[in-house]
Amino acid sequence: MQLSSFEYQGKRCIGVRKNNKIVVIESATMKQLIAMGDKGLDMANKVLKNSSHATVVGFDSIRWLPPITNPGKICGVAMNNSASNERKISAPDHPAFFLKLFLKLAFLEFFPTNLHFVTSQHMDA
Repeated sequence: MQLSSFEYQGKRCIGVRKNNKIVVIESATMKQLIAMGDKGLDMANKVLKNSSHATVVGFDSIRWLPPITNPGKICGVAMNNSASNERKISAPDHPAFFLKLFLKLAFLEFFPTNLHFVTSQHMDA
């Protein structure tokens, strides 16, 4: 089963893929569906099976969104580095984890700009 978040006719929606279309799930957000666990999967399966009674949209009529459109945080794993060998530092033996917290994500969404953060290196100059 492939779940997705998207915008359709100016409204944020979630849905489940059926061939090359999306069947809209009207009664929940993605966070709610995930929090429901097996009941959420059952609901998505029921919508999929009864797709003749649901809104079905084509890929060309939607705008894709991130799976969770308002995350509290994003946990990432730094696994690759495209920097040239001259600029790379030696990597640790374990994966490096990093967080993107909601406050920073919300700030960047509402004020998308080239931000320059002040570091201690700049303060010593």
